[in-house]
Amino acid sequence: MNVKVMRLTKVKTIWWTLVLLGAGTVLLMWPEAAATGARRGLGIASQVLIPAIFPFLVLGNWMTGSGLCDKLGEILGKPLRWVGLPGVAASVWLIGLVGGYPAGAAAVGKLCQMERLTPSQARRLLAGCVNAGPGFCVATVGVGMLKSAKIGGILWAAHAVASTLILLFYRPKETEAMPPTVSPPLRPSAAMVEAVGSASKALLGMTGFVALACLLLSVMSAAGVPPAVRTLVACVTEVTSGSMEVLSSPFLLGWTLGWGGLSVHGQIATLLPSGVLSKGFFVARFVHGYLAGLLTLWWMPPSALSTFVALSGLTAEPFASASALGGVSMLVLCVTWLVSMRKKVDF
Repeated sequence: MNVKVMRLTKVKTIWWTLVLLGAGTVLLMWPEAAATGARRGLGIASQVLIPAIFPFLVLGNWMTGSGLCDKLGEILGKPLRWVGLPGVAASVWLIGLVGGYPAGAAAVGKLCQMERLTPSQARRLLAGCVNAGPGFCVATVGVGMLKSAKIGGILWAAHAVASTLILLFYRPKETEAMPPTVSPPLRPSAAMVEAVGSASKALLGMTGFVALACLLLSVMSAAGVPPAVRTLVACVTEVTSGSMEVLSSPFLLGWTLGWGGLSVHGQIATLLPSGVLSKGFFVARFVHGYLAGLLTLWWMPPSALSTFVALSGLTAEPFASASALGGVSMLVLCVTWLVSMRKKVDF
C-alpha cells in the first residue's frame, strides 16, 4: 500500500469516526425524539408496509421458485425479449407494477440467486420494476391522504407509464445471451414454504430502514431544522413522510413517489446480490420521479387540482397551466436526455 492510499484510508477513518461521534451526540441530546421517530417508523411498517407488501413478496418468491414465471414468460415475454430481457422477466415486471416498491426487486433478487438473470439484465429490469404500487398510491396516498381514489389512480398510472418508458429506453445495443435454467423448479408446496421464509426475512430489513428514516426526521424536527430542509430530507429519505410533506403539489408528489426514498433503496439493497445495485439505479429513480411528476401534473383534471389547492392555500393557476403541448414537449426533452445517458450510465 503506497503512502497516498494510506493517507486516504486515514482520512476516511477519521471522517467516519467524527460522523459516528456526531450521531451519538445527537441521539444523547434528543433521546425522546429519537424514540418517538423509531416508534413512528415501526408503526408505518406495521400499518402500511407489511400489510401492503408482504402478500406480494410471498407471491413473487413463490412465482419464481415454483417455475410459474417461466410459464407466464412464454405468454408475456415477447415484448421484454425485444428489450433484451428473458421471458421470465415478464412476470417480475408485472409484480413490480402491482406489488409496489420492493416486491419487484425481491423477484429480481430471487432470479439472480437462481442464475436466471445475468447482472446486466438484472440491472436493466430493476430500473423498470421499482415503482409505487396501486395499494400505496390509491389506498394510502389517494384515499388516506387526499381523500380521493381518483387522484390515487392517476398517480399509479403515471408511475406505470414512467417505469415502462424507462425499461424501453435502456434497451441494450447488442443481444445478450440468455442464461440457461440451472436448477429445476421447486414443488408448489416447497416453493410456498421458501417464499414465506424469504419474505419474512426481507421485511425485517425493510422495517429497520423505515424506522431509521423516521428517527432521523423526528430528531431534525426536535433540533429546530427549518421546515424547507425537513421537507427536502423527508422526500429524499422516506416516501410516506415525504408524500405527506408535498401533498399540495402534484408534481412534487409524483416525483417523491417515483424516487421512492433512500429508505426504499436500502430495502431493495437487502434483497439483491452484490454487484446488481449500481449508480444507474439511482439515475433511473431520479428520472422515473421526474417523468411521473410530469405525467401526474399533465393528467390531473382541474376538478382534482382543487384538492391540492385546498391543502396548500395556493391558487390553482401554477398547477393548471400545464397544457397538453407543454407536457409533450417536456416528455420529449426527457426522452432526449435518457437516450444521451444510455452511453454514460452502465446498466
